[in-house]
Amino acid sequence: MRVLVVDDMGAMRMQVKKTLESLGFQDIETANHGKAAFDRLIAVHDIPEKRFDLCISDWNMQPIDGLQLLKMVRDNKNLANMTFILLTAEQGRDNVVAALQAGVDEYIVKPFTRDTVKGKLENVARRKIADIEQQFQKITHGGDSEKFLETLEDEKSGKLLNLFRNKITEVMNLSPLSHLGPMALGKLCLHFKKNDEAEKQFRTCLSIDFGIAEAHAMLSKALQAQGKLAESSKQLEIALAVQPDSAEIRQKLGAAYMKEGNYAKAITILNESLRALESKGDPVAMAKSLSALGGAKIGHGEASKDKELLGEAAKDLQKAVKIYPELVSAQYNLMMAYRMTGQMEKALEVLDVIQKTEPADVEGWFALGKVFLEQNEPAKAVFAFAKAEGLAVAKAELCFDIATALYQNKLFKPSLEYVAKGQESNPSDLRFYNLEGLISRATENYKQAITAYGKAIKLAPEDAALYFNIGVAYLKTEENDKAASAFAKAVSLNPGMKELVEKALAK
Repeated sequence: MRVLVVDDMGAMRMQVKKTLESLGFQDIETANHGKAAFDRLIAVHDIPEKRFDLCISDWNMQPIDGLQLLKMVRDNKNLANMTFILLTAEQGRDNVVAALQAGVDEYIVKPFTRDTVKGKLENVARRKIADIEQQFQKITHGGDSEKFLETLEDEKSGKLLNLFRNKITEVMNLSPLSHLGPMALGKLCLHFKKNDEAEKQFRTCLSIDFGIAEAHAMLSKALQAQGKLAESSKQLEIALAVQPDSAEIRQKLGAAYMKEGNYAKAITILNESLRALESKGDPVAMAKSLSALGGAKIGHGEASKDKELLGEAAKDLQKAVKIYPELVSAQYNLMMAYRMTGQMEKALEVLDVIQKTEPADVEGWFALGKVFLEQNEPAKAVFAFAKAEGLAVAKAELCFDIATALYQNKLFKPSLEYVAKGQESNPSDLRFYNLEGLISRATENYKQAITAYGKAIKLAPEDAALYFNIGVAYLKTEENDKAASAFAKAVSLNPGMKELVEKALAK
């Protein structure tokens, strides 16, 4: 970014210049009054590599003062969009109003500090980024942006991404040492499912200013989209440490723990979320939180054979259903809790309610699909899953859940179809390749399993389980040298896998 500093006092010009250099600016020129500044701005406006992007000008100068210079800049179509900051010793309300009416971007009162200048530049960057995000929402139809982007051809999607990436990058140059630019770029990349690039941007954001709760939460989202579940949970834990009163972060962390299969932690954190929500009076949020808590208790109770915990799950889910009867996912969990506690008559009553319901939400159709799988009605299940997919915004996550449910019920062909959809929607999520490998092994298509695990290893080269899985597939194709190499790598990454490797080789 090229900067023009305007002041009739040489010492002040040098102070502003040095302050800007300490904030990361390198290409800075100076002018000693408004007329010289305007002449310089006009002279280079049509030379891209010499054009100025930012002007910081003193107010009181002759023959043209800072306010007059600002008005001349805003009235010139070639300069009108330049960022303009006024520097003055005057703090009067009339001065501030006049500057705002003339279109000033910020107003710095002398004497100033480095942090003052940094903060003012960040204010400008924040407003400009908010404007860019509004433009993006308008073009992509706001809340339906993900669905809109999915309809675009790759070429148009790429052009749109580059357009907004360039807009944000320009703003980043206004505040080079700020986290705002990388944060905005990370969010943009998430919209376009560039999850690995989003991860890099959020990490850059946190390297500049560690501990921003939103950045940790966004990084968690990018990691989860790539199947890096444990690391995703850690980022949410940090976000929660920064914002301990956030019920929303607690809910996200509870869901992340459940995806990892860490039900005990999920129960603890979801209980905390529930307590935080009780004071807010949001019945739908309460019902969803109770449903999630009940689901976590079912998972933990089933794993530990704890009937008392399963009974608690049923009570939580009864409350959820009473608050929000249309929440089919809660109805499904309640049915499962009744089954696991031997209350078959109640389970059948809930099943009847579910089967008479036509959900309006993604989770409801997904739950209905699982009910049909329970009833051994695969065609109806596939229909319900297709309805869920049609409503979904986060398609990749849903496709993985559907593919997993179908795989667990040995419906391998439709499961692979959803794996393919998920891979298309989010190519960086290694869970799809791992699941493809499991399905291929189950159908004795070991070559396909090796290909799938190979893709997963490229995404997560430090994942010991992937090397173990590909090693097993190599054994089945009698490629014993490759199997030995894969097993050795698995054990080097995780010595605890040595026993598993020995059992695999013994077979």
